[in-house]
Amino acid sequence: MSTDVESGVIGSDYLMNLRQGLLVTVCVASSSCAAVLGLDDFKEGGAGGATSSSSVASTGGSIASSTTTTTTSSSSTTGAGGGCPSGQMDCDGSCVTLATDPLNCGKCNKACDPLHPGASACVGSICQVCAAGMADCDGLGINACESDLSSDKKNCGVCGHVCAGSCGSGHCEPAVLAATQPFVNSMILQGGQLYLGTNKGTLVAVAVDGSGVKDIASGQGVFTYLALDAKYGYWFISVGANLGIARGLLSGGNVVDNVVTLPAGTFESGLAVDVNGVYVTDSMANKVVEYNFVTTALQDIAVSQPFASTPIVVGTDLVWSNFTPGAIMKKALPVGGPAVLCGNSGANQMIASSKELFFNGIGGLSTVPINGANSNTCPTVLSNSASATSLATDGVTLYWTDNVDGTIKSIPVGGGMVTTVGSTGGTAIGLAVDDKYLYWQFKQNLDIMKLEKNP
Repeated sequence: MSTDVESGVIGSDYLMNLRQGLLVTVCVASSSCAAVLGLDDFKEGGAGGATSSSSVASTGGSIASSTTTTTTSSSSTTGAGGGCPSGQMDCDGSCVTLATDPLNCGKCNKACDPLHPGASACVGSICQVCAAGMADCDGLGINACESDLSSDKKNCGVCGHVCAGSCGSGHCEPAVLAATQPFVNSMILQGGQLYLGTNKGTLVAVAVDGSGVKDIASGQGVFTYLALDAKYGYWFISVGANLGIARGLLSGGNVVDNVVTLPAGTFESGLAVDVNGVYVTDSMANKVVEYNFVTTALQDIAVSQPFASTPIVVGTDLVWSNFTPGAIMKKALPVGGPAVLCGNSGANQMIASSKELFFNGIGGLSTVPINGANSNTCPTVLSNSASATSLATDGVTLYWTDNVDGTIKSIPVGGGMVTTVGSTGGTAIGLAVDDKYLYWQFKQNLDIMKLEKNP
């Protein structure tokens, strides 16, 4: 069929020539687009170097003016020597479908919205701008703006942002990692496993990839504290009238043995472990005790430590907190005496990256470098939040649970603005973090939850 320009009828073997700036207010393919933008001249050819002609832009197959018509034509041979299938064009060495490709919509290198990919789609060689909150995330163009960024868990907030749970108002919501568990007293993330010491005397490992829950130990009494090395988990047990230390293989199977019985009257206030031994803070005897793996003996490694508690191993240092007067202490391992890391400080909980120690105490959320500080310059207060409960860090950001408003908050480890990461749904127990997710226990139903760090 030929092109009858005067009558406004366009032949089926010709394509419309759309001019830049033409705005068609009817979205021809999807109710999720706000407008259709006209393009400047485009040329398309089939395989074998076919030539196409084009004519003046039109809507509904008719010419814009019925009395005065100007015809502009152009021709082009399909690129790559006619190497593209029929209906496609060679654009810089790639065969593309000009009718649906949002990066080559109607002509080569004609991106619908190069500054905001996904904000528009290409339908019938015409760019369609997505309505607010919608996007062309699959890049197919022909199905227009198919993704609702406010609720699509595969494209939550922006294209490609996948949620483990649901998506609400453009933000990921918590997902259940492991359904109802006993009340968790100790939570440690290591090697892709979330180790949970519970008030039912059980130690379980929950795989963070969702592949299952593994039993490590049972019948151990209440887990008040937990420490891990590469092979074992360590915890306190009752040995008659005294206190002891037990350990179980992290590989599972309820393989448990008693490591040592502690002196009568020991009041445990923390537990830590490294390759040299196990460390116990005794807040009644005001000392730090080591069980040495080589000598298999107990020895006091720091005395006169008022209400010593919360020991952790950071690199080759053992760090703990003293109260009255408050101070953060450290001791080089395996030898060396105790020294003040940071005076005028007391910690309710301490965690660490490879370089920094973080703790919550009287001054709020604070930090001090592991390599040393002095009482005149430390600690550095990151946030004066008094409602921080459990802490976690990935070395870049410090996270904490706020059980007053039921949220997880964060701040850069170097200081800055406090950000609300997301909701915990209520009271959170414990907190752990890896390269992608945050983990905690939801107190109301005791599920283990997970949420993207960047929801």
